[in-house]
Amino acid sequence: MPNKNNLVQNSGRSREEVKEINRKGGKKSGEVRRKKREMREAMNMILSLPVASEKNLEVLQELGVNQEDADNQTLMLVVAMKKAMQGDMRAIEYITNLTTISASDKEKYKIEKQRIKLEKERLHIDEIGENEKVVIINDLQKK
Repeated sequence: MPNKNNLVQNSGRSREEVKEINRKGGKKSGEVRRKKREMREAMNMILSLPVASEKNLEVLQELGVNQEDADNQTLMLVVAMKKAMQGDMRAIEYITNLTTISASDKEKYKIEKQRIKLEKERLHIDEIGENEKVVIINDLQKK
């Protein structure tokens, strides 16, 4: 168990020791990331499989879902919708989060839009060149 007596800060370790600890941590981090990626890929594959149960397929078809679109992901969304309609707050929150854009996403979009605008302006200046004269059409109309 860690306690004050057996914890050693990195500043109290040799350079080689710190390097070895960091190397082990990096390896473990990579293993964990790979495992998470594999699990995410497996879940995406399962969600994309066609609905196996005839009963669930009929439920989706009653809602107007084509048989080609009747996969596990669609079924999961239908179940969440039914629970939300029965008043399940977690299902309502899930659907709300799934269908709305968060404030942080809006801010990211705004920043990205500004970055693209600045990049276009920079590219336009590069195309014109530094020695060429730029005439603004609005200035010509005022004269």
